[in-house]
Amino acid sequence: MSEDWKEEVLREMDISWIKLAARDWALLLLYTDGQKPVKGEESFHVALFMMRSPPLSFKPLLLSVFSPELHKAIKGLVDEGLVKRDYVYERGKLIEVYTLSPRGVQEASRLMEKLRSSWVLVGDLVAREGSKVISEVEALKKTYNGRGVATCLKLMLDKLDSPDNVLDAWFEQSEIEYLKKLYRAYRREFS
Repeated sequence: MSEDWKEEVLREMDISWIKLAARDWALLLLYTDGQKPVKGEESFHVALFMMRSPPLSFKPLLLSVFSPELHKAIKGLVDEGLVKRDYVYERGKLIEVYTLSPRGVQEASRLMEKLRSSWVLVGDLVAREGSKVISEVEALKKTYNGRGVATCLKLMLDKLDSPDNVLDAWFEQSEIEYLKKLYRAYRREFS
């Protein structure tokens, strides 16, 4: 079914809305939280996947989730010079760090202004106030940025038994039950 009906309803309600591309979501994440760097590409994927309604398509991988369109967008932003990718040592480990370039800051700033006064179509079904989307993305960045693959995997799996289990949207009930069984066995074995 076409998404045109959502756009028509918003127009009839006289609501100004925008739909963000994967590159916009990456810029938004980089701009929030005082433009602090995003540590590791996985932080982009996990933070946006953990939104109440994920804005992009994701697929589960063995250790994390992955959005092909987000991966391509991040690479494109680096190639365009809007985002800088560097490597730094932190706590004895070499980590990949993404920051906005001066041009990236300008573009992300314009995007933020547009978002604050608009509604945003998020994912397949949800229209949300731009200011609330900004707040959610910022909170997710603060929660998941730089946590590392193992910690993010643990945080996602810990949500298996919570009422806001984001994995419910991606797996069938039998798959969730099986994941819970595997995770309990993993925790007993490695805790």
